[in-house]
Amino acid sequence: MPKRLEWSKRAEADRDRLLEYYAETVSAHLAEIAEAFITQAVENLGCTGLFCIGPESTARANACWKRFPSTIVYRATAGSVLIVRILHQAQKYFN
Repeated sequence: MPKRLEWSKRAEADRDRLLEYYAETVSAHLAEIAEAFITQAVENLGCTGLFCIGPESTARANACWKRFPSTIVYRATAGSVLIVRILHQAQKYFN
């Protein structure tokens, strides 16, 4: 049974800022692809409590991670997964 997914306000702001960056600097289409990838990664966390990718999707996921280099910071408990931050690896975070 999938765990309940929760987003911190900071993680939601991170996601929105990341998608806005892609939409403004590259294209709205790329922002949609990034959003789908982040959504799938977070849903995987909800199913397992761990971020892992099956062998059938490893090549695709590796290509996505190269295209959208992000770190998802999360806390898994018995019944839920809290998404704490989504950090783009090219940005500098001091807070």
